[in-house]
Amino acid sequence: MNNNVLSIEKKIDEIVSLHNKGLFDEALKKTNILNKENPNNPLVLNAYGIIYASLEDFEKSIDCFSNAINLEPKYIKAHNNLGNILTYLGKFKEASGCYSNIIKLKPDYAEGYFNLGKTQHYIGKLEESIDNYTKAVELKKNYTEAVENLIKILTYHNPEKKNKNSYVLTNQILQSNNLNFNSEKKISDNEVADFFQRCNDIVTKNIDYLNTNEVQIYRKNTYRFNCERHLEVFDTYNAIPENCFSCYKVQIGLKTVMELFKLYFVFDNLNLENNNTRKCMIELRPDILGTYKGYVYCRGLDEANNIKNHLEKILEKTIVNNFVIKVKRGCTEFGMSYPEYKDPEKKMKYNEEWRSKEKIVDEKLNKRDISTKIVLTKNIMGTTIRDILIMRNWLGYAKKVGDYSYKKIFENATISPAIEKRLADQLSNRSREFDSVS
Repeated sequence: MNNNVLSIEKKIDEIVSLHNKGLFDEALKKTNILNKENPNNPLVLNAYGIIYASLEDFEKSIDCFSNAINLEPKYIKAHNNLGNILTYLGKFKEASGCYSNIIKLKPDYAEGYFNLGKTQHYIGKLEESIDNYTKAVELKKNYTEAVENLIKILTYHNPEKKNKNSYVLTNQILQSNNLNFNSEKKISDNEVADFFQRCNDIVTKNIDYLNTNEVQIYRKNTYRFNCERHLEVFDTYNAIPENCFSCYKVQIGLKTVMELFKLYFVFDNLNLENNNTRKCMIELRPDILGTYKGYVYCRGLDEANNIKNHLEKILEKTIVNNFVIKVKRGCTEFGMSYPEYKDPEKKMKYNEEWRSKEKIVDEKLNKRDISTKIVLTKNIMGTTIRDILIMRNWLGYAKKVGDYSYKKIFENATISPAIEKRLADQLSNRSREFDSVS
């Protein structure tokens, strides 16, 4: 490597340092100076691309990465950066092409397979996505992000092709180890304990990744609620989006982690006309009351009331007691600012002054929001690795808050450090009483 290249790289390191500190304008000035000294240099063009991306001038960013590649076709970083920008803009097919080029140039580049798998996941090519995630994990030991994405996608798709990856094989074993659920029969504590211990043994014996910071187990359908957009409207302007006035949920409150496990089985086997999205969770939000909860998301008050009545009958037979079920409207946070909103009977109406606020958020999101371009897929039924890892956090949470029903399920419960920190923050903000079950 000649001295000129070393000098350019040293100056680019300085530019990167400025960029990483958020000093984009200063980084751009130094890059302009470097470009005058070294015109049409791929390294400098790549630096330009990174800075323009941070300044949200995506057209210039793409041009810079593309020009760098034209000058140096084997420049892996430029290919990868171009793919990342295209992914960010929701141009998934074009991004996939960039990552495929990287793999051709460098077949042992784990990040190339990971990024290709991610874009395939977005466009619904789940079989190909699993193949590329597993390849990334094989090439790079302890590739946490690739493992997490692989575990996540296995909640949506069972591979059709043979795959020897330990996570894929473990997930397949779990799929055949479900509790024998009967909606007319009470779920016993022993059934729950036997189920979890059996599944936890399968997971701990076959995979290395045992920690997750997730606490919510979903069974999703493919209806697009677009909640991130709606929450941005609310968080920015304290305005409830119009769409959220037709959003209702059936909420189930529970007193012990044992009941939360039982609700998990009910939700996994729940047959609804619209296969409504539902989730089981522990409550970690500092200003929200409750401990263990379940939600079924509905599109209209009539649907919510019908599901509540149907579900209540099932819970009375399977869980029997320790649950409270009711219909609520929209997000809990909305009801904290507007108490009349959360009560379905008060029928609060949309404030027309909020429409302009929604428009502002949409104009901003149009530049970067990819959620509407992602192909949604519904969860597979039955137990997955992701479910068991989240359940481990449920049990650790129960142990921390003094809910001794966890002992009936798993004596050696632990909790991830990140969740323990969130729990400590929550408890420092408010005092709560927990029902203990010996």
